[in-house]
Amino acid sequence: ESAPANTIVDINDPNFKDQMSFYVETMKNKENVKLSMEQLRKVAPEIYQAMVGERDAYMANGLDKLGVFPTIVAVMGMAHIDGVETILQQRGWEPVPLLCK
Repeated sequence: ESAPANTIVDINDPNFKDQMSFYVETMKNKENVKLSMEQLRKVAPEIYQAMVGERDAYMANGLDKLGVFPTIVAVMGMAHIDGVETILQQRGWEPVPLLCK
């Protein structure tokens, strides 16, 4: 059970450490990240735009400028992959299947 939103949490509390560990492991799954981002977009669109949308556009613009190269490797947080891919595909980029997951 998690603490109410307005409660200060003791980070030395073993329950907090267990909860945080569970959360981190949960967020390593792409589908969970997608669900979390969709939820954030619904409940706080301005925060979503600032934290995710603007960064997606910035990274896509940077990658698009590198399009003169035959191969590009980009490393980014899981929450940004779908947005950056969508923007680049709208600009004519072809999707490439992931070789590892």
